[in-house]
Amino acid sequence: MTTEHDDSGIEDLSFLRQVLRDLTHEIAAPLTPLFGHLDLLELRTQDKLTPMQMRCIHAMRRSLRRLSAINDRMLELARLERGHIPCEPAPLSPQAAVTEVVRRYSKEGVSRGIELVPRLEEQPAIRIMADWNLLVMALGHLVDNALRYEPEQGSVEVVVEDRKDQCGLMVVDHGPGVPERELERIVRPFYRVTDQEGYTETAGLGLTIVELIARRLGGRLELRLTDPGASERPGLTATFLVPRLE
Repeated sequence: MTTEHDDSGIEDLSFLRQVLRDLTHEIAAPLTPLFGHLDLLELRTQDKLTPMQMRCIHAMRRSLRRLSAINDRMLELARLERGHIPCEPAPLSPQAAVTEVVRRYSKEGVSRGIELVPRLEEQPAIRIMADWNLLVMALGHLVDNALRYEPEQGSVEVVVEDRKDQCGLMVVDHGPGVPERELERIVRPFYRVTDQEGYTETAGLGLTIVELIARRLGGRLELRLTDPGASERPGLTATFLVPRLE
């Protein structure tokens, strides 16, 4: 029997396939001139604006960046759904992929006051079968998500775990986590955790993209709380599983 989660995911993705192609282009078209108009407004009136007006401009810029991020994820999801992003699995090193993602996101971590820590030193040489670009894309989404919710002065760990015929690439944070009842649902497109405060810049699409990539690579995405016993910050551990080579 198909579960409710599976049915909902299929229905959501079928709907997205119908609308995302045109919607992403319609949203993208006005974004560039809007950013330009804000830059021009700030440049020409910077000395004349009140502190309140400057805060309003900065708030508008943040909102535009959020909209741009949402649109980028929508486009990425639509391309994955239509098979427009190449998938060419080949033997590669998961440690190399982790090193590359940590390099790309370390600067963002520093800006947020968060240490990004790769855990590779105790792992033997492991080879996996995966597409490099898709693997790095998926890990990037997981790290980006973890950095967003990790408290300042905290750390996000990226771990390579050997599981016999599979290899797990784990991203571990110590943020607010999600209620355990929501873990199977947060991979749905645009799903919002009911009691989580604030908003997410990617509108809940990051984990949807990661799960799609995992399926294309013959693997899966596992989600669990980092510390289920913690009352305030149970955190979230996301494990991206891919086939391991002997």
